[in-house]
This record gives sequence, C-alpha cells and structure tokens, in this order.
Amino acid sequence: MDAEGAEGMQDVRNGLVGVVRGENVSVTRSVVGVSTSKATADVKQGVAGTVFAGGDATLAQGYATAITAAGDATVRQSGVQWLLSAGDVDIELGGALAVAAPRVTVRRGFVGLVAARQAQIEDGSRVLLNATGAAAFGAALGAALAIVGAIAFGTRLRKR
Repeated sequence: MDAEGAEGMQDVRNGLVGVVRGENVSVTRSVVGVSTSKATADVKQGVAGTVFAGGDATLAQGYATAITAAGDATVRQSGVQWLLSAGDVDIELGGALAVAAPRVTVRRGFVGLVAARQAQIEDGSRVLLNATGAAAFGAALGAALAIVGAIAFGTRLRKR
C-alpha cells in the first residue's frame, strides 16, 4: 500500500505502508518501508526502513534503518542504523550504528561511529569510534590486508 499527499501533512497511524510521500510526514505506531517528505518527517512508536526528510527528522520510541535529513535530526529512546544529517543531530537515550553531521550531541546513548566537526558526548554515553579513530582503524586494517595479500601471493608464486 502506498500513501501520497500532495500538500500538507501525510499522517499514517496504526498501519503497514510501503511508501509514504508528502510535504510533512508523520508515522505513528506503524511500519513504513520508505518515507519521503519535502519538509519534516516524524516517526513515533513505529518502524521505518528509510526516512528521507527535506527538513527536520524526528525518531521517538521507534526504529529506522536509515535516516537522511536536510535539516536537524533528533533521536529519542530509539535506534537507527545509519543517520546522515545536514543539520545538528541530537541523540538521547538511544543509539545509532553510524552518524554523520556537522554537530552531534549524545546524551545517555550509544553510537558506533561519529563523523562530525563537533561532537558533544555527555556522561552516560558511549562512542566506539570517532572520525580520527575510524581513519586509524581503516589504515591499520588496510595495512594488515596488504601484508596478508602479499604473503598469499608470494606463496602462490613459489608453488609454480
């Protein structure tokens, strides 16, 4: 099932929808595959596969696989795997696998990877890797794979 709204608010409550499109999208106690809005997108007590917001995005007491917001993004008591925002990101009592934004604030939450110009990690929060830690990890992993590849290639040449 698809839900489309040309103008105004597109509101999905207590349902299962494949695609929701509209100026402003609100998903409450529902499951949505893809949500696309020109302005704001809100998911409350629901599950969304992918959320594309032309403005601000809010996820409260729910889950999303990916959120992309042209504005600010807020995650409250929720989980999201991938979060990309052109504005500020605020995570409270929630978590994310990876977050990329100009400024990220985490309050009593968990983030696997943060890529931000400014990150504020408050007490009770955890971040596994920031951007510099991820770069160091990637360089070390690349070097290790290069060494293993060189050894494997050298062993293969000797067998011939």
